[in-house]
Amino acid sequence: MLCGSARHTNLYVHRLAPFLRTDGEACMTDSCADKLTEAAKAELLLKPMAHAQRLVLLACMGRGELSSSTIAARAGFRLPIVSHHLGVLRNAGVIASRRDSREVFHRIISPEAQRVMEALGGRPADQAA
Repeated sequence: MLCGSARHTNLYVHRLAPFLRTDGEACMTDSCADKLTEAAKAELLLKPMAHAQRLVLLACMGRGELSSSTIAARAGFRLPIVSHHLGVLRNAGVIASRRDSREVFHRIISPEAQRVMEALGGRPADQAA
């Protein structure tokens, strides 16, 4: 089915596989060394997201576009910390930002990042209340 031997690792890999793979083939049919390109793509997506505070910020934005101050209030983080982490996510192409007067609004633009957040237990943005 998938490369790896630990059952708990396979569970998470299995949940992420549909949007990290491009060929639809199971890992056991190919050499795992042949997956270097796919692994590099996955790393580019997952590395900036692999931080607890960034995941909280993305969970807040899963419901739609929010201002920096709203994200900070909902997440319970100080605004400078939120701004730093939003910058990391923006530079990685995970989110987009726009300025409206004195406020900066942020939203998730990466469909892969949105699917990762849904796989981690978040609700899809189109089903948010």
